[in-house]
Amino acid sequence: MKTDTYYVTDINYENHSTTLVNIDVMNDPCPRAKNNVSIGNIPLSLSNLDMNITFYFNCSSQPSVVGGVVPIKCLINGQGKKSYVFEVGKDIVQKSWTKSCDAEVTVAVKHDQIKSGDLINEFGVAMSKGFVLDWNRAVDCDECELSDGYCAYAKIA
Repeated sequence: MKTDTYYVTDINYENHSTTLVNIDVMNDPCPRAKNNVSIGNIPLSLSNLDMNITFYFNCSSQPSVVGGVVPIKCLINGQGKKSYVFEVGKDIVQKSWTKSCDAEVTVAVKHDQIKSGDLINEFGVAMSKGFVLDWNRAVDCDECELSDGYCAYAKIA
């Protein structure tokens, strides 16, 4: 998240959550994710309302998947290289084909945006709707608020 710019579309104080959309993919019917969504060391976490999807971009070979796989038509480049998207956790029979891809990028989207299970056709809308981050209220906040804000932090070595 360090290099991407996000737009906050919702803050839900009751659920302690916020919804973010990557500005680079907003309203793009066929977005190309550029960076992994990585939370890092901030007091937020991906929500259970989210699912992770992984893109494999500009692949010169095709993955071996039970039931076959379809490339993302709008992301086929001029050299005939193809791109694919999978839900994280769905098994790909052979992972070795990913070495033929130029990039692997994992992003979060909301589960409810992949309505028919048709990820190949719904990822664009799902990415433009963003993903949810949850925050946890610090345990000591209640004590601090009850003391009218007279709070301190003692760092123990």
